[in-house]
Amino acid sequence: MKKLIAVILLMASIFSLASCGDETYDPVESSDVEKTVVMTLKIEEENYNVRYELYRAFFLAYKSEIDGGNASVWTSDNKNEYIAKIDELILHYITEIYSVIHTAGKIGIDIYSDEYDENVSAAIKDIVDGDSLYGGFDGDYSAYLAHLKSINLNYSVQDLMIRYDIAISDINRHYAGYVKDTDTGEKEPGALEYTKDDVSAFYWSEDSVSILRAFFNAAYMDFDAITRAKNAIYQASGDHERVLNKIIGVSSTSPDDVFQIVGKYNLDRLFYSEYTEAAFALSSGETSDIIKVSTASSTYYYVLYRTRKGTDLFDANYDAIAEAYVENEIGRILYTGADALKNSVVYSDALQNLDRSQISMN
Repeated sequence: MKKLIAVILLMASIFSLASCGDETYDPVESSDVEKTVVMTLKIEEENYNVRYELYRAFFLAYKSEIDGGNASVWTSDNKNEYIAKIDELILHYITEIYSVIHTAGKIGIDIYSDEYDENVSAAIKDIVDGDSLYGGFDGDYSAYLAHLKSINLNYSVQDLMIRYDIAISDINRHYAGYVKDTDTGEKEPGALEYTKDDVSAFYWSEDSVSILRAFFNAAYMDFDAITRAKNAIYQASGDHERVLNKIIGVSSTSPDDVFQIVGKYNLDRLFYSEYTEAAFALSSGETSDIIKVSTASSTYYYVLYRTRKGTDLFDANYDAIAEAYVENEIGRILYTGADALKNSVVYSDALQNLDRSQISMN
């Protein structure tokens, strides 16, 4: 999923490029095989059919990580062990996609509305017409389609992932609100209502940890230098102010961004699952190992220090803590939906009988 989301986010980064003319590009119909239903998911009264084309995209994205580069395992005597392992991984990420789709529908967002259709068409047009220097295809639609195939996507899966990406933003806007006047900072409030007591309860609970984070951009700092910085932070462990000052001195972290509240659901687990697990695994006064986070376009490293919770820190960082609370509640909604979908899965005969060794884009 990280690989597929990275593709979407990279393409989203060029959405702002101006398209030439009003022409749009015709969708490409999936084949009958690609449309084959491989699993069904249910949540509340909604049923979702998952197609082979989406399963294939995930399988090819993670195949080498599961088989270690030895493709013969998919026809070996213990192939079922490998199939079970990759199917569990694929199901995890597919249910996250459909949880977003379901949540959007519940709050009145139709990801197949005319508005979404227009947004997807415009997005694809911007990608195709964009300058190849920035990730576009200079108006060559065939080259765009060939690129999709090279990264194990077809048109329909790319279309779904773009809708998914837009829906996440719309869900966040719905619940968290948004700034509607950048000049005055006036904000449209979100549907999620909360009080300072709610934020306080979240802050003091075991569902959140208070950390100081050191951020390192791998493009500007080699791993040996990051290791030395990590050791310097470790030497200051046990003293909040010393660690705070050391992080500012040895990392790229802005002083305003050192303090962070990490909840169980407020960070995107597609990219930050290891980060979240590391934060919760720390005892107070402990420093983490170096944590690698790979996003759409870059690789970053973090070192986390679990600091104390205190009224002074709560008051001084209330806005950031409130934002983390809102993000955590939105994340809880999406993760709860994904878990329900996961528990409902029914695999089709087509998937049960699928020869994984033959899965390809050909």
